[in-house]
Amino acid sequence: MKARIDYYCKPAKKNADYELENIYLEVDLPFVPLVGTFIKFTPKGDYIEVVDIYLDLSVPDSSLIVGVEEPEGMKLWTWEAMRAEGWKK
Repeated sequence: MKARIDYYCKPAKKNADYELENIYLEVDLPFVPLVGTFIKFTPKGDYIEVVDIYLDLSVPDSSLIVGVEEPEGMKLWTWEAMRAEGWKK
């Protein structure tokens, strides 16, 4: 099932006036995860806990929106590293 994972990384611009960059990843999940499931979405990424799940029926191909735990203590990857793993802004 198609899923969109929303996440965060360090700002793309060095002099940004914000602390987090909102990014997302579109994937095909082989199952519908449960809250509390830990999923690794990219080869170099970490396991991230699923905290909520929504089903979006407003789009032609229904998709899941998977909410994941925010990074702890600002342990954020750079935008360049996240983009290399397939994340988008």
